[in-house]
Amino acid sequence: RSRGLGDVYKRQVDNTTVMVASPRLTRVDLFDTAGHKLASVAAVGGNATVSLADFGAGVYIVVPDCHEAIKVVRK
Repeated sequence: RSRGLGDVYKRQVDNTTVMVASPRLTRVDLFDTAGHKLASVAAVGGNATVSLADFGAGVYIVVPDCHEAIKVVRK
C-alpha cells in the first residue's frame, strides 16, 4: 500500500519493511513512541528502505529529513 504525502511517498511493503521516497530525501530516522532513535538510514537516489525486522510488534515513527513524521505499525 502506498501513501502519497505531498512529494514524499511511503509504502509499507510487508510487516517489517517500509520504503520512503522523495526527490529531496537524504536520510530517514526510525523512533519508538517514547522518542528513542532506533535506526537511521541513508537514502540512495531519493529512496530509503527501513527495516523493522529487529523490533517487536508496535507503533513506530518514521521521520524523513524532508517531511513530517509518519506513523507505521508492525503487527
